[in-house]
Amino acid sequence: MKKLFLFFCFTILVVIFPSHTTYGQYSKWLKDISYQGIKFKKIRFRIEKADTLYNAGILAEKTIIDGYPCHKDVMFSKNWDLKSFILSESDTIAGNVFKKDTKIFIYKSAGFKMYCLYDPVIQTYRCKGTNYKRFMFMGSTALQLYPGGQLKYFQPVKDIEIQGVLCKRSPTWGGIHLYESGKLKECTSAKDQTIDGVFHGKNFILKFDEDGNITYSKKENFF
Repeated sequence: MKKLFLFFCFTILVVIFPSHTTYGQYSKWLKDISYQGIKFKKIRFRIEKADTLYNAGILAEKTIIDGYPCHKDVMFSKNWDLKSFILSESDTIAGNVFKKDTKIFIYKSAGFKMYCLYDPVIQTYRCKGTNYKRFMFMGSTALQLYPGGQLKYFQPVKDIEIQGVLCKRSPTWGGIHLYESGKLKECTSAKDQTIDGVFHGKNFILKFDEDGNITYSKKENFF
């Protein structure tokens, strides 16, 4: 608990008291301007040693960008590849339907990270949503997809059984990791349980290989 408290205090300091150096790496907001054929209410650039790292802005209107219906906040790489956006209407992302106002981050090699304002059902799993509009929301509740759209990580809304293992709903840390095949990769044990003839206690972190064999079982200190 002491480590958790210290981590929480450190997070508050980082968010509320950003360093002058970090803030100085942003350009001033440019207002009512167009770039790359996109109209912005305002936009600014993150710059380091005269090199633009990325561009962040607020759209002036609903806009289709890279095939995605976007509004409000957007972020681009220095080459103007879309990095994050908010859906202006419900849409299908990598084969999965997400509602309007879902916030999405794109990672070309790693897939997608979604912040939903509701509890979406993805590939039969009901995933806990994240109110990203709230100050200091806990980002660990974002769900993740592989590039092909398969569910990679999520937090369930309640304890759930996967492949005979009862996995815990964790409101802050933890969550469930899946292999691209859909098989269980990692979770937290929701109760004392025996798996393949071996006892594993409640709140133990369990890790599995793709054949379903447990490769790690240990109770972590933050429980």
